[in-house]
Amino acid sequence: MKRSIFLLILNGLFLSGHAQSPKWEVYIGLSNRNEAPNALVEYYDKGYYIVGHHWITTSSVKGWDIKTNINGSVLWQKTMTYGQNTINGIHVRIDNEGNRYIGGSIAINDQPWPFVAKFNACGEKIWCRALTKQAYRGGWVRGMILNKNNEIIVSMSYSSTELIDEIFMMGFRADGIVLWQNTYARFSNYPLLRNPVIYSMIEHNNEYFLSGSCYWPYPNNPGHFFLRPFFIGIDGSYNEKWILPFYALGSIYGIIYNSIPLNDSVLMGVGIRRLPGERNNSLLAFYKITGEELGFSQVTNEQISPTNFTNHTRNIKRINDSLFITYSHFGPNVGSNSGGHFVIDTVGRLFNYLSKPNTSSAYSPMIKAADNNYVVASQYQAGSSMSDIAFYKIDQNLQSVPFDASQHVYDILCPYPIQSGNIDMSDCMVLVATDNIPTPDKYYASIRTIPITVYPNPARDIITFAFENTDHHKKIVLKCYSLLGRQHYENRIVSGQKESTTYVSAWPAGMYVAIVYSEGQPVGRAKFVVGR
Repeated sequence: MKRSIFLLILNGLFLSGHAQSPKWEVYIGLSNRNEAPNALVEYYDKGYYIVGHHWITTSSVKGWDIKTNINGSVLWQKTMTYGQNTINGIHVRIDNEGNRYIGGSIAINDQPWPFVAKFNACGEKIWCRALTKQAYRGGWVRGMILNKNNEIIVSMSYSSTELIDEIFMMGFRADGIVLWQNTYARFSNYPLLRNPVIYSMIEHNNEYFLSGSCYWPYPNNPGHFFLRPFFIGIDGSYNEKWILPFYALGSIYGIIYNSIPLNDSVLMGVGIRRLPGERNNSLLAFYKITGEELGFSQVTNEQISPTNFTNHTRNIKRINDSLFITYSHFGPNVGSNSGGHFVIDTVGRLFNYLSKPNTSSAYSPMIKAADNNYVVASQYQAGSSMSDIAFYKIDQNLQSVPFDASQHVYDILCPYPIQSGNIDMSDCMVLVATDNIPTPDKYYASIRTIPITVYPNPARDIITFAFENTDHHKKIVLKCYSLLGRQHYENRIVSGQKESTTYVSAWPAGMYVAIVYSEGQPVGRAKFVVGR
């Protein structure tokens, strides 16, 4: 039976939660549905936004987005639909205008494909893109970042045999235009590498670091492959710097689910170390931004209790310079155990832990909120065949945080109240064939210049200068010179401007050169004639 303290009737859907609980913990669910969270962000108004999914059967999965107030009470919810097909949001990012960018997977012709969509501050869809590859089977969005230029960067993998041994990254403009695509960890470059899988992507000092797993040959036996922690380093121009099968010549087998920077030059990956006899320890893997492994530590089962059989870590956030809080999975069973939290240091010493019975580590996003507490959404199941979302906030001591009694106004960037309901994605889902998209090098080379077109040419009275790429440049100035080098015209061009017009009837007849400058450097030129 669903646990319910407050009721919210929204378009015939039943959502439940502990709105008046003495501790900051609520349970959110729909009647006769399973639910699970995939991603979580703190919104601009101090509310929270959960991206997840709900289903009755595995063929009825729908994306489910939930907005709550600062205490976890549901304000509104949206279900993403695409006919009868499966659609699932996995990642979310928020920009300064309250727009949300969601990446995940969507089923088209029975194949899951990566998709990216944009929603405005009112929850209305702006655009949707399904990223297909001709003649290949589908894939998923594995990671998502909104960079400083407001470009959406996604990492993806495809399931076809021909593509399974490489990782893809793609850049989008904020209006949904696909900018570039690149591939990493290609089998042709690394013939010993098999089946790399990425679970997360972070940006650090304008570079990108991907964490996951791969299969790599056992030492001295190139035909015997083992599951290894795996990292990829990518520079600020989206070119591969290195790949790192962690301890490729050692006995470290397992998966890295997330990484966190320790300082400017060192990162720590967290995940699972496979041990003999189906036991596991939480793995802390250290590596440099240059791709060098620096060693590892682990959280051992004995630190938790003498009867603890296995543990691994899915997510990690910093408490201070020396301590971290995790979302981990641990317990006495060989298979199913509950999730919970560790407080650890980089040596793997366990200072505190909290078990959250009946929660799942597979669906457990955790963020550090603006108040320096930790907000968690996890799949929860107790005494029922249906699951809910457990949503709670804890402090660095793993104690529940009291409710915030101050007044807050939500969704102020939307001019009208947001209503719950369904979002039909089928009328905006553009199929984007990703086979012939330029590389980052080619794309960014194409926007470094500002091509100029001049018309009419020759001109007698009025002349127009048409520009491209000005939205990618700052401090733009157009100047016109005679062939003798005398300047006849100067005009400032604003970012995004497409045209500039001026009178030339008083100019001497002859040949001229138009030069456009960006931040003092010439980035485009064109010749034209003034006639009589």
